[in-house]
Amino acid sequence: MNIDQLRERWADPALTVLTVLLVIMMFVISPLQALGFLHSRCPSWCSRCCWSAASS
Repeated sequence: MNIDQLRERWADPALTVLTVLLVIMMFVISPLQALGFLHSRCPSWCSRCCWSAASS
């Protein structure tokens, strides 16, 4: 199986998965974050994080 066959076989499923993830993030996770139900936390290595200035 060469690269063209792999690309042909997995192109549509990969796009489908990415589309589903994008829809979930846009219409489920983002509204929940906006309402305050989900809190995103910045990693400790993130020095430009908006929360790092507020917490210090």
